[in-house]
Amino acid sequence: MSRRLVLALAGAIWCAGCASHDVSVTPSPSPAQPVDRFHPDFAPGLSILEGFDEQASNVEWRTGDAALYGILVADGDQREVRFAMVRVLDDVPRPESESDIFSMRLIQWGDGRQLAYSYRERPIEVRIHDADGRLMETKGGALAKELAAMGLWRPAAAMEGVTTRKVEELTDEQLDGLGRGLVTLGAIMDSIQGNSSLFPLMMRIVKRPSLLGLLGGVSITVEPRFRDAIPSNWRGASDRSPAPAYRVPLIVRVNGEVALDCLLDVTPARSPLHVGAGIVRVEARNPSRPDKWALVELLAARRGAAD
Repeated sequence: MSRRLVLALAGAIWCAGCASHDVSVTPSPSPAQPVDRFHPDFAPGLSILEGFDEQASNVEWRTGDAALYGILVADGDQREVRFAMVRVLDDVPRPESESDIFSMRLIQWGDGRQLAYSYRERPIEVRIHDADGRLMETKGGALAKELAAMGLWRPAAAMEGVTTRKVEELTDEQLDGLGRGLVTLGAIMDSIQGNSSLFPLMMRIVKRPSLLGLLGGVSITVEPRFRDAIPSNWRGASDRSPAPAYRVPLIVRVNGEVALDCLLDVTPARSPLHVGAGIVRVEARNPSRPDKWALVELLAARRGAAD
């Protein structure tokens, strides 16, 4: 199944009212309360990158923009910590005639409206570090510039107060915001699946489908519940001046079965938070094994020198 079809399916499920599964992420054992705003297991990562530059009023891409995430995965009594630093590289000019200069995602909604999103990609470097901060590997990649700049804050804000689950009752603006959120999540999923270090680590907590279900292949659907997002605050960058945030429930299904319950904390994706699309915290839990959970936190975000 292609990613485009997966995103369209996720949108259709939202409109049909997928209330049969409520997202409630309370990992057990629960992650410890943050120390100095972050989980204590992430302290070694601050030797890789530390601090937050003041957020700009908009998104401006610079070579050297960087964000550091701490990743803690628990599988019963076993815990593993990784750090992922994403750094923006030089934007190499390419001829307009090149077919890969733009990518496009398409969402077909149940009421006949169809939305297409095009975006450019910016080269990035992803460095994976172990629990002590030692570099394990470096890989190249790309960020969807327009999608990262949109982030997940705007879709959540667009859906705040919406009670209907009927797509025909949504305004064009609300539907556009929802569509951009789905497309952004699809791009993030692509990045995770393409990383040989992070993807196997995260798969350790996922509820696997039955062997019989695997015979027909594997399809992954992502169901963000922007309609159920809760306004909150994020104190990661500053205790004195918390940033506005939304807590967005999200379900990951594998072959139709719930594989992960997640909660995403998202803020406006203003520079330098645009590197991570404004995602500042993620909690994930296996729905049938509460001892399998993961915590992801944004630990630092810095601007590069002006291009």
